[in-house]
Amino acid sequence: MIQRYVQSHLLQDDRLTPLIHARSAEPEPYDGVAELWWRSLGDIFSAAQTEKGLAASQALLADERTFIDLPRSPLFFANEHEILSDKARPAI
Repeated sequence: MIQRYVQSHLLQDDRLTPLIHARSAEPEPYDGVAELWWRSLGDIFSAAQTEKGLAASQALLADERTFIDLPRSPLFFANEHEILSDKARPAI
């Protein structure tokens, strides 16, 4: 049963450049992908302006350092486009 099928399209926004370059990583082959979701691009920036958001970001980075080779792990952002979901499935 398909519950949801999506494609993620590269999101290019100049405001994200500092986040991407913070790791100083060049794109290269990889063995896994970690995904985080936000409801909107504005939520990413809003979270960085709150104490709670900054604390969560620091905790996430500390955790990532335990299993991700950050200097060799590029960061990218994508828009998710729903292709097929239960709500869009035709009745049989």
